[in-house]
Amino acid sequence: MLIVRPATVSDVESLAPRLREADLLEIRAAGSETPLEVLMEGLESPDGCWVAVTEEDDIPHVIFGTAPSPVPFLGFVWMMATDEVRTHWFQILRETRPWVARLGEKYEALTNVVHAKNTLHIRWIKWAGFTFLRELEINGESFYEFVKLFPKMEGD
Repeated sequence: MLIVRPATVSDVESLAPRLREADLLEIRAAGSETPLEVLMEGLESPDGCWVAVTEEDDIPHVIFGTAPSPVPFLGFVWMMATDEVRTHWFQILRETRPWVARLGEKYEALTNVVHAKNTLHIRWIKWAGFTFLRELEINGESFYEFVKLFPKMEGD
């Protein structure tokens, strides 16, 4: 069983060398820094950063969060994981929608891109209720742009 808690520097240091190959491909294809640097940026987001750890030994396997964009109503949502994510897939699916709703409370929309070969995350993104907008080319690699709206009513 996984337990979600705020992420720490030691979580990031533990996760960076153990990320799924598809997540590493995504980091490289986007032209990003090393996995450690990318996860540290997520940890430093003013929105916070969360980690899912195994209950019995507190080992991190999933890290996620949001980061503000230059547009105040739009946030960037992200998630990376180890191969252990498959072992806990049903729990992750069960808890996804409440967590996405929580992450979207601050924004009117959450968005990002996913590498076209990251099929596990593409399935998760669809399950979470995001809409795919278009295919983009970044550094010669195919990515899909996705978004989820969180309309705010007058007075919210």
